[in-house]
Amino acid sequence: MRTIICVLCILPGAGYPAMVNKTREVGENAKILGAKNVCVACTPHKGTFNLTVAQKAVNDFNKAGKILKNEFDITFCNQNHGYEFHPHGNGKLMDFIITETDPQYASFEIDILRTFFP
Repeated sequence: MRTIICVLCILPGAGYPAMVNKTREVGENAKILGAKNVCVACTPHKGTFNLTVAQKAVNDFNKAGKILKNEFDITFCNQNHGYEFHPHGNGKLMDFIITETDPQYASFEIDILRTFFP
């Protein structure tokens, strides 16, 4: 008797450096897996997460997201890790990231635990 195991890759993850420096390779791999989304879970930073890091993340998310959507029909996704919730203006840095990314090219997966207990 044979057992057939079917695995569906729904949301593969990619490291931030790969997403930024090898976006097309990430897209090709995700397509092979049959994925419709690719998620990056960490935004690299040293010390406190600040506006400079958040702005770089926005630029990187928009650039990678545009390539993934236009060339592979894959949606870029970012998952928060809590440090994005430092105060900024009348909100948080996460608010800045969400409002400054292009919704055509970037989506967000909010980790409830890390949002309420950063």
